[in-house]
Amino acid sequence: MMGCEDSITLTLIGNHDFQLLLWNPADVDLLRSRYRMVCTYIGCLPSNPLQNIEHSLPALVSFEQLLILLGFGGYHSSWDAPAEKQAGKLKINLELLTPLRCSSLNDYKDSKDLALALPRAPPLFLNMLSRLRSSPRFSIYEYLYSLPKNLYITSGSKFGGDFLLYYDDPSKCHSQHIVNVVDYRQPLKNRQLVSFGRLATGVGKTRVLAAVDSCPQEGKPPRAHIFTLEWSGMI
Repeated sequence: MMGCEDSITLTLIGNHDFQLLLWNPADVDLLRSRYRMVCTYIGCLPSNPLQNIEHSLPALVSFEQLLILLGFGGYHSSWDAPAEKQAGKLKINLELLTPLRCSSLNDYKDSKDLALALPRAPPLFLNMLSRLRSSPRFSIYEYLYSLPKNLYITSGSKFGGDFLLYYDDPSKCHSQHIVNVVDYRQPLKNRQLVSFGRLATGVGKTRVLAAVDSCPQEGKPPRAHIFTLEWSGMI
């Protein structure tokens, strides 16, 4: 169970291509052990900098992880699957490396609630978070994170996907699923299905195609549509 004393310090860098970094190993461990969030180490080991197999601090935090930690998912009101109930709230301290001009709430357009949660963040960053929050990509991330299986979710870029799913801490097991977020209204081409299936099967995983119904029936929330795809050979 999480307590109200939990807090982390995030460093925001960049003026357009933003990155969120953790420099404190205790913060990295907190996110991993209590929140099932695995951050990506992107620094070099001081003792062995001329290699790229093992990395060190800082650790990269994804924007999807930040939105979940801030409690801006909206999962409880939008989806019909049970969400993991957690006590307390994580306090996020945001540090800026790039000097920014002072701004008012009028600069934040549709992200005023985010501006109140991250009062030092620049308008461009908050508007980007606001767009992500309403995207199918984040909706699927939030849906998967809130499933009762307590999944660990990491980036799936190295296998041509959006996310990788783990049923336990990634240090203890391999991922079993590669998730691709696709357009609910756009048909997939046969060539896409073949490439999705063959690559996933070749690395011993199952491809998951996930989409959000952007036009739900009146009075009903949007739904996630999840399909698995496995390659068994040519017919």
